[in-house]
Amino acid sequence: MKPNILVVLSRNNFMKKDASFHDFVVYDLMNRLPNITSRPMMSGWCIYSDKIPFAAIIGNQLFFKVKSGEVKEELKSLGSTQFMDNGVRSLFMI
Repeated sequence: MKPNILVVLSRNNFMKKDASFHDFVVYDLMNRLPNITSRPMMSGWCIYSDKIPFAAIIGNQLFFKVKSGEVKEELKSLGSTQFMDNGVRSLFMI
């Protein structure tokens, strides 16, 4: 069972990489999820659980990969903004 995580995380200077924010998210918030790892990418990090990407830190904001369905609608109703939508994959800032 994969938990739903709904948190609002953001700091100023959106596109600046923030290692302390990364460490807070990966090591403090997500420490109960199985096999959490992260890899750097252009302006942030991709976050994996059991080698499956499910979130990204871009600049200093946390995004979750959401395909569709109830979670996507719940995030929208809570005021989350959609970062990317190509019909298959979506990232939501929460």
